[in-house]
Amino acid sequence: MGKYEVVVSEADAERARYAQITNLGWKAEPRKGAANKEEKHRVKFLAVPEPFYDEGRKDQDGSSWVVDIGSLTISSTEYARRQLHLEETHFSKPVYFGENLAPHFWAAVASSVSQHCLPPAVVGKTPIKEQINWLTLCTMQDRSEADIALLQQRDFFPTLPGEAHDLRDDVDKATDPELQQLVDRIVWKGDFLVVSHVPGSVIQKIMPVEGLRRR
Repeated sequence: MGKYEVVVSEADAERARYAQITNLGWKAEPRKGAANKEEKHRVKFLAVPEPFYDEGRKDQDGSSWVVDIGSLTISSTEYARRQLHLEETHFSKPVYFGENLAPHFWAAVASSVSQHCLPPAVVGKTPIKEQINWLTLCTMQDRSEADIALLQQRDFFPTLPGEAHDLRDDVDKATDPELQQLVDRIVWKGDFLVVSHVPGSVIQKIMPVEGLRRR
């Protein structure tokens, strides 16, 4: 059958094909410019797993938390003509974690945002689960002394499972050992904080906000 490569990407709910079984066949065409015969017919696959948490699964499975194990079988139906056959199957099991509203933690977040980030009136109008976004960005900006701090929405996962523990109400929130555990569950960003020097003209092009242009 020759060699083939399977690359597993990060989990992506939009690309994952968990709702159906894939069963297809095709012919491996030779690649131009290949160094040798083996490379000429090498086939490459991209496997995209489903994330453990996906809101779209709730109506179908009764839970947004689903363990999905995919199986990929590649075989040759006719070796001489390099006819290949791929079959993909899935074993899924929903997990019922529930959700912990963690009122003491979110109250501590709102207090910190009001003190160090946004005016109290703005905090009151900001959805509670977006306040952690602002607090993270303000912390990054203060630490790096930058004018602008950027993160992606997918860097935050504010839904806490039922097994998570809220902060205690009888201790200093800053010293509660559960604080770091909750932050680690919510902020999914393992990169280093990097400061880049960018001209204002470039910022205007990538962030075409009317208020920014006036400034």
